[in-house]
Amino acid sequence: MFRNDFASSKVLTPFNHLVMRVVLALYFIWKMHSYRLDDLQNWPAFLFENNIFNAIGLGQSMLPWLKYELILLDVCLIFVLFGLRTRLFALLATFLIWHMVSLHYMVTNAGSTAMAGTYLLILYAIYGSKEDLLSVDTLLKHRKTDLPKLHEMLMKQPSQRCDINIGRIFVVIFAITYFLTGISKLIKVSWLWMTPDHLRLIMHSEKMMHLDQMPWSAQLILDHTWIAALVAIFTIILECGFILAVLLKRPLWPWAIGLLGMHTGIAFSMDIFFFDQYILFALLFPFEWFLLKTTRDEQIEILFDGQCQFCAISLLPFRWLNPAHSIQFYHQNNAPDAILKRDGIDPNTAMYCFKNGEVHRGYDAFVVLINHFGIFSY
Repeated sequence: MFRNDFASSKVLTPFNHLVMRVVLALYFIWKMHSYRLDDLQNWPAFLFENNIFNAIGLGQSMLPWLKYELILLDVCLIFVLFGLRTRLFALLATFLIWHMVSLHYMVTNAGSTAMAGTYLLILYAIYGSKEDLLSVDTLLKHRKTDLPKLHEMLMKQPSQRCDINIGRIFVVIFAITYFLTGISKLIKVSWLWMTPDHLRLIMHSEKMMHLDQMPWSAQLILDHTWIAALVAIFTIILECGFILAVLLKRPLWPWAIGLLGMHTGIAFSMDIFFFDQYILFALLFPFEWFLLKTTRDEQIEILFDGQCQFCAISLLPFRWLNPAHSIQFYHQNNAPDAILKRDGIDPNTAMYCFKNGEVHRGYDAFVVLINHFGIFSY
């Protein structure tokens, strides 16, 4: 149910990287627009002195420019969304997000949970050019690849799997953030943090700060010592044990469900929502598994113009998404006579798809090719 990319160095397709990149970009676009940074316009000047960006002139002096900074961030994230100039725009987006998170934190004392996602942006900047094959950058790079090499890439059987350093490193960093959270509790309060009395103290403090009345779920915990004890103990076990499951290459679903349950319990009992964590755990879904399970088994044959470099490049993503090799690619120089001698076939003018004895041409051929992958079918 949740991937432990640290348990494997390769996967069959680059599909996980594609989905993670798209979800991450959309998440940050939504997240940054949810910040109420206009409140900073009336913020006391002295409170900016401890902001890390104030030291380089990006603290209070940047307030009039925040709306333009947000537009620039949107542009960067849209480039990341499509995988275009990922190295440049992922790093620039990371810097802008850090700046906006630091300003948001001054007002709300919250928002730091978004930082884990920025580490993933940095990983795309470092490894994306080699691992994120389903990106515009990769397709543009193949403009310099000669036609025989492109044909070979389309025709050959899958010989190697895709590297996943992005996923491997991210899941470790993600687990470390939980580990540090759990350890900090024990360092600050010692083992007494896991006692029912300390949990009650935390819940009463939250009520005094922002709750009009104690939710029923919180009252249930307060009224039953054994429930409070279990909640406190399992919180530390989940936060500190997650990293062990990752490093020992164990299944992550028990820990993911436990931690998501913990965040849901916090939301219901203290009215504190860690929505970011739901998104970050969603990035660990087995997207490739869904792709492979929904890809149709029947063989289809694609005939394209072998003299058209754009045609060959545009078909590469379908090749990378099809490790079972249920799609055969041909051009006019290597296609069987049974295909070339059919009435009305001219690969110089259109792409053709042959499936179950039927011939599809042009746009219809492309639709059949897309629908071969059930997850994309329409």
